[in-house]
Amino acid sequence: MSRLEHVPIYNIIVTPDKAKTLRGVKDVGAPKKQKTQYDEIKKSITERGVRTPIEIRPLDGEFEGMYGLVNGLQRLSICKGLLEKGHKQFETIPAHILDPGEVTEETLIEEQIRLNALRVETSHREFCDAINVMMIRNPKLTVEQIADRLDKSPSWVQQRLHLNKLPEDVFDLVEEGSIKTQNGYNLALLYDLKLPDETMALWLDKALTLPADEFSASAKAFKQTVQKERRNGTLRTGEEDVVFTMRKKGEIEDEWKRTKTAVQSKDGELPPFLKGYFSALSWVGKVDEETLRIKREEKATAEAKKREAAEAKLQTA
Repeated sequence: MSRLEHVPIYNIIVTPDKAKTLRGVKDVGAPKKQKTQYDEIKKSITERGVRTPIEIRPLDGEFEGMYGLVNGLQRLSICKGLLEKGHKQFETIPAHILDPGEVTEETLIEEQIRLNALRVETSHREFCDAINVMMIRNPKLTVEQIADRLDKSPSWVQQRLHLNKLPEDVFDLVEEGSIKTQNGYNLALLYDLKLPDETMALWLDKALTLPADEFSASAKAFKQTVQKERRNGTLRTGEEDVVFTMRKKGEIEDEWKRTKTAVQSKDGELPPFLKGYFSALSWVGKVDEETLRIKREEKATAEAKKREAAEAKLQTA
């Protein structure tokens, strides 16, 4: 059980371990959206006082008689700032004092994550770090148990855990909003496949540009195909993403000449691969035997028609 009291503001401290998860906003240097929300809270407190009590817990040891903040860093910071500017009415702040017997490090972390989940400005990395702390403290926790403790769905927890697997530079793109959260989650599933860097670069570009529903369907289908091919003994390298382009005529001709020289230098029967490669280059360059035969026939036919025309002209002369 907790009790509600007006507590002297300087009897409340933010312990270093809580400062990592309890976040305040400075008057300057904060992101625009976060700064706007902070200003709105500050305006309300200045005009109407603190309407929603903060949560604190009694401390012991060297801090006996003091209280540690559990929830309400912005409200506490605003009140301290107003008090320093001469607003004496903020010497105390309404606070729910939690029963020490009901407060543990684990429950504090869980409560902070649950409360921060209601704030749109809480970053994905903060969620990931906090959930990781929960799992480190209690390795036996399942995703379902974590979700139940945080009043969130298992998929919500799973998404945050997967986002933590993204490379740092890609995670930053999710944090800044360049990659939608859902796209970041599905991209993380592809990083789990340990695909070549070239393939992942293509999927990163898709994550940056495609709508969430389109990217999700495409990424999940690709993942299923990769897993199926690996079960069948073939490794997926992103063949469907290969862009087919033609080499320049000079490049093909030079390669054909080099291969022709290699073919002519071979004694006896040609290795099948070399014979096939030379045949393919000859076909691309239209110098294979069949194409040359057709060209010779077309040329002979054209010359015959030319002679016939010349003879017909002489007869009529």
